[in-house]
Amino acid sequence: MIVVKLQGGLGNQLFQYAIGKRLALHHNTPFKLDTTFLNQTEATGKITPRSYELDQLSTTDETASAADIHAFSNSANLLHRLKKYFTRSKYIREKSFRFDPDFLSYGNNCYLDGYWQCENYFIEISDVLRNEFKCKLAPDEKNIEMQANIASTNAVSIHIRRGDYISNPAAHQFHGICSLEYYQQAVDLIAAKTSNPHFFIFSDDVNWVAANFTINFPTIIVDINDSSSGAKDMQLMSCCKHHIIANSSFSWWGAWLNTDQQKIVVAPKNWFRDSSIDTSTILPASWHTI
Repeated sequence: MIVVKLQGGLGNQLFQYAIGKRLALHHNTPFKLDTTFLNQTEATGKITPRSYELDQLSTTDETASAADIHAFSNSANLLHRLKKYFTRSKYIREKSFRFDPDFLSYGNNCYLDGYWQCENYFIEISDVLRNEFKCKLAPDEKNIEMQANIASTNAVSIHIRRGDYISNPAAHQFHGICSLEYYQQAVDLIAAKTSNPHFFIFSDDVNWVAANFTINFPTIIVDINDSSSGAKDMQLMSCCKHHIIANSSFSWWGAWLNTDQQKIVVAPKNWFRDSSIDTSTILPASWHTI
């Protein structure tokens, strides 16, 4: 059995689901999700509360029971320790943000604790994941109209992440935010490589965007979905032809789910504020960095 710990928002949950699914299919073993960490906060306020969001998608997930989770714990009980030994169960904590090429050797009975932000963990099942990561929420009239607008233009998604990157001091210190200069350079790069771009802006702070973000191209701020239906925005994002993403797993997936081989994706070179953290395997090699 493969159990994966879910933590973070929709984008992070997709990464965690993806590696778990990959290992489960590789070892032909059941795959379950530990959702107990969601909706929790530390007393220090360092963790942004999150809810389970994969139910917005067509995933084939199963929630791990308390017994499933306990099977991988470090209980001092002798019987428990013997059972762990004979079942070869492992608790795997991600060592760094760099891709671990030995991940398939984790075995067929393991608990995964980490973020696993690299497509190399699941590239072999890309078609499976793209099918399961389709939004199952019925689109309303506004989303149908927006998708038609995207389809009729040379659409470029721009994701401006603020939210807890601004409001949570710990998150702000760790992640930082992409500057307006980054976005202007990214827009210039897209404009130099494609014709008649039409930019669709996605953000968790649309009022700030409306007041502070201006470019000399046709622009639409996508403000038709709320935070409880992020999958709808991710689907709209994936329908665009090209992408300018933030240092955010949400827009990473919005770009990755676009299957167009000619797409241009621009991403920030520094994924975290601390540039010494090795994030060299987070972005696909074909994406441009600024």
